[in-house]
Amino acid sequence: KVVILEESQAYLNAVCESAKQHALSRGMSVVGAVTLPLATNRSALVAQFVNGLSSLQDTQPDLLVGCVLDNDACVALVKAMEQLDFNVDAAVTNECNAREEFSSALGDDSRFLISTVPWSYSVSSFQSDAMDRAASENPPLNSTDWARNYSHEYRQQATQRPPYAWAAALALVTAIEAANTTE
Repeated sequence: KVVILEESQAYLNAVCESAKQHALSRGMSVVGAVTLPLATNRSALVAQFVNGLSSLQDTQPDLLVGCVLDNDACVALVKAMEQLDFNVDAAVTNECNAREEFSSALGDDSRFLISTVPWSYSVSSFQSDAMDRAASENPPLNSTDWARNYSHEYRQQATQRPPYAWAAALALVTAIEAANTTE
């Protein structure tokens, strides 16, 4: 059972509508949806999200899909879920985990959300420990360098999928090397 909580904004509504259609196409039942007005007072978000989530809580959902605008909303969503003891098997949001300030604000409580991580050519500070470890064989890459190398190799700009595949492959190689086994 899926519930959807979204802030009223065109992009967010399109994301949540796509998630709803995807869930339905996979045989999941969408048992509730709430669209909240985009709050001009971002500090009032926790109360607004508590109201929205409380109307969904009786459906006893397995999955919460949250389409929220910014870090304030990401933090407020988690705080509202905690306040209501709103428990689901999984909570999926757009972009919350991609924000450093999200994990800084919530600490370990930020880890239970599943989020997309957008990729941009212009993020020049992206660097990971895995990249540092790989630097002995290859120079470390930030996203700007990666995009430049991709464009040089393939004679086209990278869309979002190639860097995701590269990041997944890097994570796999790093895990294999850290475990010193493929078993």
